[in-house]
Amino acid sequence: MNGAKKPVWTKEFGISHAVTPTGRDSETSQVKSIACKFCIHFGRQEFDPNSQKRRKRSQKTQTWGEGWRKDVIAIHHKEMHGKRWEHYSNLNKEGKEAYFSVEIKNRGTHPSGIIMNLFM
Repeated sequence: MNGAKKPVWTKEFGISHAVTPTGRDSETSQVKSIACKFCIHFGRQEFDPNSQKRRKRSQKTQTWGEGWRKDVIAIHHKEMHGKRWEHYSNLNKEGKEAYFSVEIKNRGTHPSGIIMNLFM
C-alpha cells in the first residue's frame, strides 16, 4: 500500500460494512483479514444465466487480507449481494447489529421476519 494508511479494525467498521475478522496478528492481536458476512450467512447471489460472463461465479466466501478498502468491499456487496446489501445499508445501527445475530432456520427468512427470495 505504498505509504497509504493501513485500515484499522473497529467493531463499528465491521457493523457498517457487514464484515467479520478472520485472522489476527499473533503478537499484536490486530485484525489482518476479514470476511463478508453475507457470503458466510447466505452465500452469493445465484448466477444469472443471461449474463454475458462466461465463467461460473465462485461460491467461496469473499475475504480480504491486510489493506482492505471500503470501496472494494462495497463493490463486492453490490455485485454479489445486491438486494440484501441495499436492505442492510438502509438499516439503523441496531438493525445492522441484529441482522446476522439471529440463527436463521430457513435461509429464505430474514431475522426481521421479512421473507426474502432465496436467489437475491
